[in-house]
Amino acid sequence: MTKIAHASMGGLAAQTIAALIAGRPDERQIIVEDCLAYGPLRHLHTAAGLAARVAWLDRMFEAAVHGEDGPACETLASLSKLAPEPDEITLIWCGQNGMEQTLLRALCHHWPQSQLWISEVPRFTADFEGRTAVALCSPDKLRQAQARPLTQDERNALADEWRALTKQSHMLRLYLEGKLVSCDERFFDEALLSRCGADFMPAIHVVGWVMGEAADYVSDGFLFYRLRALIARGVLEAENREADLRGLWVRRL
Repeated sequence: MTKIAHASMGGLAAQTIAALIAGRPDERQIIVEDCLAYGPLRHLHTAAGLAARVAWLDRMFEAAVHGEDGPACETLASLSKLAPEPDEITLIWCGQNGMEQTLLRALCHHWPQSQLWISEVPRFTADFEGRTAVALCSPDKLRQAQARPLTQDERNALADEWRALTKQSHMLRLYLEGKLVSCDERFFDEALLSRCGADFMPAIHVVGWVMGEAADYVSDGFLFYRLRALIARGVLEAENREADLRGLWVRRL
């Protein structure tokens, strides 16, 4: 029997894949919890670069959830330790979004000796105006996917893109018009501000609107982090400033 390692991001995507492969003894999951679309990637292969990423993730998560327990960031971003076995085919699940596209490039760089296949969500489903993600799919939809091996040219090009990302100083990566684009972390600030008025309103509503209108998927945690940055800059005022993301209200000054 062919051994298959299913590589994906964590959360709902991993849960759906787990349901898909349940009862298949020769198939397992490799789950990457670190969302590489956010935070610094510069010099990530060095101790200093990894420490800088961990520190940024800690700041982002603390600003986003304000007191709740976050992930163990120091255990993230070590893809080499997750490498599949030599006799396994690695099936990378990927949609048209910055999170999964960044991960795809990282895996092509970190796992050069592995048998890498891809199952692309855009081939069989599209939601939210063309944005696609594994987490949006049911196990039944995932069963419709047609997996294919990545060619060596594809792997080389994707690995080169990853290495280019680790030389940049941007904090945000989005998949826009079929390309992975590095952006300033303030990319969504104007959209957040545009949804705030003169009266206090729940921050969770502001974030929800921006998430629904964005050209690419963006997490609520990242947007709450940016709301906190706008409050710190003095362009937004917060009611219940010390509240978590469910209790925070904001208005524009």
